[in-house]
Amino acid sequence: MRYNELRYVAESDDPSVTIETKELIGKVIDNTGLLAPSVESTSYFNSSHRFTPFVHHLGYHGIRTLYKRSERRNLVVPFVSWLNLQTVNLEGIDPDPVDERAFAGTGRGWPVRLERAGKGAILRLETLPSMQMHYSLELQPAEPDGIDFSIRFEFGRRPESGPARFHAAWPCYVNGYDDVRLFYPRRDSSGGWN
Repeated sequence: MRYNELRYVAESDDPSVTIETKELIGKVIDNTGLLAPSVESTSYFNSSHRFTPFVHHLGYHGIRTLYKRSERRNLVVPFVSWLNLQTVNLEGIDPDPVDERAFAGTGRGWPVRLERAGKGAILRLETLPSMQMHYSLELQPAEPDGIDFSIRFEFGRRPESGPARFHAAWPCYVNGYDDVRLFYPRRDSSGGWN
């Protein structure tokens, strides 16, 4: 399903928000797509989809670029994004089309709004019609070489009976088989965080 609000813009316009730490640079984007600059090579999909390391495909949101200042090698697979909300399901409520796959220029999901939040960025998914759900993803720099994120869901509808199971997924598309480590807090045996 296409939404008129999802559109392509030139890479030179760079609609993303940049997050920086001492060692990292990341770019966060909404689900707008980027048209790469013209290049003299075979295109990956067609003449308007040039394959370059920083291209961002229509329909994805989240971290589109992440690299160490000393290397300038994008860890995120071209065309996609880290922490893109892939699926969301609440048992007893019909799902919305937010979980449609983005592929070959077909935008997926509801419009996502991007704004600066302190030194970081926040992405907000507008209210979905069936689930009546608001969603936000906030990303903040964590010195010297990390990005912290928090995710929030608010549901405006309850299933007819409960409790109801909730499921959501966010892929991290890694560009290659490098030593990429993702750290996340876990509860220890005492109930604290480590």
